Amino acid sequence: MLPPQPVQVTCPQCNQPFTAQLHSIIDAGEQPELKDQLLRGRLNVAQCPHCSAAGAIGSPILYHDPDKELAFVLMPTELNLSRDEQETLIGTLTNTLMDSLPAEQRKGYLLQPRTFLSLENLMRAVLEADGITPEMLESQQKRVQLLNDLRSRIEDEEQFESFVEQHRDDVDYELFLILRAMIDTARQDGMDAEAETLEALHRRLLDITGGPSGPAPGEVQVENFDDLLNVMQDVDSSEELQALVATNRAVFDYAFFQALTNRIEAAEQSGDTERVTELRQLRQDILGATETVDRATQEALQGAAQRLGAILDADDPHAAIREQLDEIDEPFLIVLSANIAQAEEQGQDDVVQVLRHLQDYTLGLLEEQMPPQARVLNRLMRADGADERTKVLENAGDLVDAELVQALEAIADNARAQGQTQLVNEVDELITLVKGHIDG
Repeated sequence: MLPPQPVQVTCPQCNQPFTAQLHSIIDAGEQPELKDQLLRGRLNVAQCPHCSAAGAIGSPILYHDPDKELAFVLMPTELNLSRDEQETLIGTLTNTLMDSLPAEQRKGYLLQPRTFLSLENLMRAVLEADGITPEMLESQQKRVQLLNDLRSRIEDEEQFESFVEQHRDDVDYELFLILRAMIDTARQDGMDAEAETLEALHRRLLDITGGPSGPAPGEVQVENFDDLLNVMQDVDSSEELQALVATNRAVFDYAFFQALTNRIEAAEQSGDTERVTELRQLRQDILGATETVDRATQEALQGAAQRLGAILDADDPHAAIREQLDEIDEPFLIVLSANIAQAEEQGQDDVVQVLRHLQDYTLGLLEEQMPPQARVLNRLMRADGADERTKVLENAGDLVDAELVQALEAIADNARAQGQTQLVNEVDELITLVKGHIDG
């Protein structure tokens, strides 16, 4: 346990000197609460006892995560330290940390810490190590911006309702999760007025939308963080948790871990040590499960990319697909679609044509392995325009029946539950077309 060090600072507001406590070393294994403070922008925040002004103190920080074998150093540019001064300071911090560790934890990676010049970049690296990708952060930032846009319009009822309708598909599970995390943070910071404003926004969104546009992604049918947390705490084994995370990977994003961190801090403030331990262990278990899922997904996509490359390089790509048809899976189709999208974006029309032909040929072979009615359903979903859909129905003969309508209705119901408005509309059109074909 490395205690904070007292430092003399001068308040930029009233110019009065005072003593602040500064953490220069964060050991995420020994003091995970300091990691939480770092990620929430609360580490080394000092409040002037004379005028109550508060602000962060820019200072070097050594971040250590023994479980992941990470050593990061923040060396803020505003300190204007020379290279020699930086190296001396890093050496001092490293030696202090290593002296505090048991011999078996003094490993070579500690001698070569990765250096960051800004707190933002350090935080991003810590989050990425926890499985929070840049894409997840960008998605979270867009939702925060949407919440800010909604909040700025809440006083004008007509404008607010119109804006909500324009973005109804974006008022989803993750948005409500982030909003709840913002409310919790405001409460914990003693910003009751801010919390009340956010609560009012929460109520208005519920009144207009009735709740998220769909349940949590995947198979977990919950509408808020508390329900999801209860589901996770009821898991009996690591195997069950791994399966749950794999099925619902999209749920466990930046907003989820932020909300979970809020709960841990609330338990710390209330002195509920048993709850703190329980939630920290749950967070660690979920992080481990997401890392396993992400690693497996990445390996699958890499394998699919290699398979696609081999097929394209083959003398007869069609024969290569037929030979490997048993290995053609969802990752392969994802990689193929991604390559088509990239070629379209780069204006490579000849490449797009080759890849689309390959895609159509592959999907055609996969369709042949389906039961007859599933084949008709798949072709209907892929058909482009009313004329092509009508042709599919005409060629299907007796397979166009009430069971086909029921299958389409099941797809529509699932899409509706997930808030996929565009897909619902498309399937509803298909249902009308199929019913008309049956009646005619």
